[in-house]
Amino acid sequence: MEGLEESVEGVGGKVWLIDGRFPIRSGIPIEFNAGKAVDTIRRFHQDAKITLYSSDKDGEEHARNLGIEYFNKGPISPVELVETLKESLG
Repeated sequence: MEGLEESVEGVGGKVWLIDGRFPIRSGIPIEFNAGKAVDTIRRFHQDAKITLYSSDKDGEEHARNLGIEYFNKGPISPVELVETLKESLG
């Protein structure tokens, strides 16, 4: 999360891909913080497409609760994910 707000504010992103688990600050344990990332992105980009790319066993449920899309890290590679996202954007 360190630097996310500064990074998000000045960018015209329409699509955001987030991991579910990451530290809030350097030196803090990794935990599920996707909700905080979504809140930060939505503050600056209300209509952005946000996708949770996670291997967390509850990832799909987390994404549904956050109102975002979900891709499981297991069966889809990062390259396949990019191709899928490009296709969905038309």
